[in-house]
Amino acid sequence: EDIIQKNHLMTKVGFDGVVLSNGQWKRICNAIRVRNVEQTPIATFELTKCFEGGISDEVLRDVLTSKALGVDLGRNGMSSNESTIIAEFLASNPPLASLLLKGNRFGDTDAALLADSLSSNTKLKGLDVDGNNIQQE
Repeated sequence: EDIIQKNHLMTKVGFDGVVLSNGQWKRICNAIRVRNVEQTPIATFELTKCFEGGISDEVLRDVLTSKALGVDLGRNGMSSNESTIIAEFLASNPPLASLLLKGNRFGDTDAALLADSLSSNTKLKGLDVDGNNIQQE
């Protein structure tokens, strides 16, 4: 937490295969949120392979509302439960520019839900869902 808030040159926070408790993730997300309001923002928040069976609703909401401009949640075993939360978040038109959801377990219904949520989103510039269970038509 201190490193995130005190290192003004840091613009990216990334974890790959790091498993922490919900409370620890919450503290990290809060540190990013505070940093982004008070100082030079953290542009990218990357959490890949950190949640094998999917991410808890609470942590997912914390990550999405961290105010990072780009979020990478690749290869975390996410599926329909998480797609609903992500879609609600995207529909609120947050200041998120990029969302990477590669290598999860999203299917066609999840892809449609995410696509529908983008109709009211004017800020997201990139959404990557490569490597999911989405069938091309």
